[in-house]
Amino acid sequence: MKQRVPCLILSLLLLLVLAACQSKREATQITLDERALSYETVISLVRSACDGLCPAYRVTLRGDGQVLYKGFLNVQTDGTAEGSVTPETVRQVLTRFMEIDFYSLQDQYINGEKGCPLAPIGPPSISISLSLDGKHKEVKVQDCWFSRDADELWALADFIDQATVTDRWVGARTPDP
Repeated sequence: MKQRVPCLILSLLLLLVLAACQSKREATQITLDERALSYETVISLVRSACDGLCPAYRVTLRGDGQVLYKGFLNVQTDGTAEGSVTPETVRQVLTRFMEIDFYSLQDQYINGEKGCPLAPIGPPSISISLSLDGKHKEVKVQDCWFSRDADELWALADFIDQATVTDRWVGARTPDP
């Protein structure tokens, strides 16, 4: 009996450690089903201008595959344009949101503030939003680099651009740092 008590305590401690190590990201995972592929699901990416010639535009992807683009500055197509993508492409983009647990991220990552170490200023900023199943979240990244979350958001922005083929309207652009 005396030998079982230390083993039981050790087992409970191990369970507590495992539970504590589990990421909070698992608690807020987005679930994908056919409802996610409806018109009500909205993904939006806004890229701002920078100190140089960075393109400024907004692209919106709806769950039904509709793509809406609006070019503002330093783009090939000023104004609005439309396109579409397949349901599989929408699923792939939503899966990327799940992988970074978008809803658990901070609302903003700004140079020198929480979650964003002080870095050189000047690159463009982005805003990414997701409306799915009645939940809406927008995350802004401004002059933020060298942060895991911000890096994931920059990669997500690039993935949204690739998925919606914004190059057809934006033209050739310099990759983000």
